[in-house]
Amino acid sequence: MRRFDTIIIGSGLSGIHAACPLVEAGYAVAMLDVGEDDSRVLEAGSAMTFAEHRRLDPTQQRIFLGEDLSGIGAFEQDAGHAGTMTSGRRSYVVRSAPELLPTKSSDAVITESLARGGLSEAWGAVCGFLDEEECAVVGIPAEEMPEHYQAVIERIGVSGPKFRFDLQPPVKLDDNHMELLRRYARKKNHLRTQGYTLTQPALALLSRDKGARRATDYRDMDFWDNIGRSVYRGHYTLEGLERQPNFSYIPRRLVSHVAATASGVRITAEDVDTGNALIYEARGVVLAAGSVNTTRILLASFGRYDEPVPIILKNNYLVPSVLLARLGRAPDPQHHSLCQLVLESAKRRSGMMSAYVQLYSYGALLLHKLLRYVPLPVPHALQALALLVPSIVLADIRFPSIASPARYLTLRKGSARDFVEIVHPSLPSGDRAEVRNIKRALRSLGLLPLRTIESPYGATSHYAGGIPSSATPLLGVLSVDLKGKLRGAEGIFVADTASWHALPAKPPGLTVMANANRIGVHMRDYLKH
Repeated sequence: MRRFDTIIIGSGLSGIHAACPLVEAGYAVAMLDVGEDDSRVLEAGSAMTFAEHRRLDPTQQRIFLGEDLSGIGAFEQDAGHAGTMTSGRRSYVVRSAPELLPTKSSDAVITESLARGGLSEAWGAVCGFLDEEECAVVGIPAEEMPEHYQAVIERIGVSGPKFRFDLQPPVKLDDNHMELLRRYARKKNHLRTQGYTLTQPALALLSRDKGARRATDYRDMDFWDNIGRSVYRGHYTLEGLERQPNFSYIPRRLVSHVAATASGVRITAEDVDTGNALIYEARGVVLAAGSVNTTRILLASFGRYDEPVPIILKNNYLVPSVLLARLGRAPDPQHHSLCQLVLESAKRRSGMMSAYVQLYSYGALLLHKLLRYVPLPVPHALQALALLVPSIVLADIRFPSIASPARYLTLRKGSARDFVEIVHPSLPSGDRAEVRNIKRALRSLGLLPLRTIESPYGATSHYAGGIPSSATPLLGVLSVDLKGKLRGAEGIFVADTASWHALPAKPPGLTVMANANRIGVHMRDYLKH
């Protein structure tokens, strides 16, 4: 049996970025992962624009709906954001997860991934930076984060307005959002008195070439293909790691248990193709399997069945709105599909920004997803939408979420596999009142909100909690210290959001990567001793 210095569990955003500082330091690193992967088809084919595909491509259903046509029903399944992002040609991102990671919940939607690259293979690439107070609420040492934010920015390529970090120049805005910025310039003082500012976000979208990856070509296909690799996906970093002689990627492995031993850590995994149990050994292990699965593994490892632990989920509100000033005007076909602007709240909730509103032009998101919200027969609804869509701006509203005793995860024994049970009831929050305030701000910008669509909790695919971090031990609870090290067990570290105490309104992806890089550095230092 080969022995490694460190084994990383999972290849999502936390796993690959925890691995990087360890590989760079020369340690022998292995990554255990199931590794579902159909990403190559997304990087092949014609580099036509979205409009060209819709007008000229006789086989466009394969791109927009997938070979299995799963993109048709994704929105109607009420799986929210995660359901639409992981259907069609990206359905491999969630393939085998429901069977291998069974989860039961009557009041939440859970989307886990066993893909090579994890959920980053379908993310929206919006990058948020947590301030000192938000880091404190989440449970991350704020003073350590700047260097890790910058390390990840340089590794993946992030574009955006001038900030305290060194970013690529911002990508250009489309016509709708240039109009919104012009209106904001006139209404800035009014909106600020309401507590809102409008800014261009940082995006993991290249505005300049980076190695073999190409700057965005503004084809409006960012949700549908990876041609040019301008939007960052986790498997790009994984490919770089695989070129290093001290890194081993071991797919088709599902980890079930970890245990500290006198000589290091023993990891038990299942070969998902044969069902055989396999044992791996290392001096240390980094759990980065996503907060739900990391919690699942550690609860099973320590026999903590039927014991509730905190779980934190986020939902969102979608508000399709018509930009009246752009009605009847043809859009510029050269634009990207990702978030264009964000409306940020100056108010705080539980120490975090109280609301973060991502604004998108709707064009590339397909008309059929709006059909059930139009009170007309389908032919008439499609005609109306075709006229409106060039001027539709989609507001995606996110609020922070914190731990509550009423919301918890429990590991249960199952007949075939253990399963996770999640209880996450809706609690009084003031979200709906804040949505009304946001809609007033949208109207101030010349937007006419058409409808408010509330998603279930978990539909954003942002999850946290289970193995909390703390500066001092927590009585009777599995927890990690502020370096990510599990208390009471040598050599076991947690690098994902299982250790977080809250989910900010801001998108967490960049912070997940930066914090994982930080944990990887702490594991590197642990191995030195």
